[in-house]
Amino acid sequence: MILRQSYSSLSFSKVVVVIYMIMMSVQIIGIEGMNISPLKVVGMGCSPLILCMILNKFRNNGKVLFYVGIYLVVLIVCSNLSSSVVIWDRIFYRAMFLMTFCCVYQIINTGDISIYFFKKLLIFLVCSYGIMFVIQNLCFLLGIHKLLLINLSGAQTMVGGLKANVLAIEPSHAARILAFLYWGVVKLTEIMKGREMTFIEHLKENPYSTISFCITMIFMGSATALLGFALVMAHFVKKYIAMYVISIIAIIVLMNVDVNIETLDRIKNVINAFLSDDTVSTLKSTEASGGSRIAPIVNTFTHLDLFSWETWVGKGSDHIRIHLSMFTTQRIGDINDFGLLSYIFSLLLVYTCCIRKFFCIETLLFATLLGFAIGSLYTCWCGLFVCTAIKFYSENKFTCTQKDSSTEITPSNYVS
Repeated sequence: MILRQSYSSLSFSKVVVVIYMIMMSVQIIGIEGMNISPLKVVGMGCSPLILCMILNKFRNNGKVLFYVGIYLVVLIVCSNLSSSVVIWDRIFYRAMFLMTFCCVYQIINTGDISIYFFKKLLIFLVCSYGIMFVIQNLCFLLGIHKLLLINLSGAQTMVGGLKANVLAIEPSHAARILAFLYWGVVKLTEIMKGREMTFIEHLKENPYSTISFCITMIFMGSATALLGFALVMAHFVKKYIAMYVISIIAIIVLMNVDVNIETLDRIKNVINAFLSDDTVSTLKSTEASGGSRIAPIVNTFTHLDLFSWETWVGKGSDHIRIHLSMFTTQRIGDINDFGLLSYIFSLLLVYTCCIRKFFCIETLLFATLLGFAIGSLYTCWCGLFVCTAIKFYSENKFTCTQKDSSTEITPSNYVS
């Protein structure tokens, strides 16, 4: 009886993690739409019930509930202090992501999911992106430019090529997700081996996921993809990281000829904007899409008034809906809406529960691909799930030497 309960509990844990990982890594436009996904809402709506079912797992470690609870309380308090109008659906939607995160975090951190199983899950997702990328390109070559059931949205580059959104709603989303997924494969493989590995060794160890990652990121037609690819590749050239970064920037900036590659031109526009006198205005005029993600970081460091009450509690949860196009005043994350105070507690949550240390590739990915903030978008939580797994398996190496034994009978299974 006890053996049966052990198996059912472990199987349930795996199912929950698999479902939520896929849910945060994939959005099929033909089924889920381009905006808020009804499937994700239903899935996340079940998270409080799942939390109740796994409450026994919080007996020895309730850290995540504490930090999530504090963050939510601060979010609500700041919303009420900053405005007479509180958009509760925004807060509830954020809470759904947080409750889902609690489920995944606690299952991983109780050791129910082996590193072997989680790595296989990441490889499956990376390869799925690679396969869908090939399918979408084949359809595009055959003249099928839009087919939502395979997520082919019809987006094209300026020269008529395919901007593949693969398994996400747009290419930049796919790039963020794929960068985190493959980085997870890299780190978990190195944890299992007990040492850092070269790119060639990773290619030999995980050939399908490595090839899928490289081909998809390079040829996706997204500047974000090239950035994500460069950040992950930086891990393999750490000894020469300064020369690596300087060379990439120099090649793009000093390129005087127009190579007619849209993604490179966009990266060049961003770098040139940072070298100009007015970074935000230049971004707005030359690279509005990428600039809308970079401008908040610039604005935060250049225009944040720490002596203003509005800075600390925000302008209200309704602010983003009223002033949606305020390009030059947007701050990192939800600082404009929920204040700097809530932002600080969100970082406390991230660096306590997800990212193992500040100076690491996870921080680079979090800062450049997720805007150094959490939000109510599936791409963000996919990245944080992966970071959570990396942190746990890095700090608990004893779990890495044990293969997935969920289907094996051992004497400990019989202990009551």
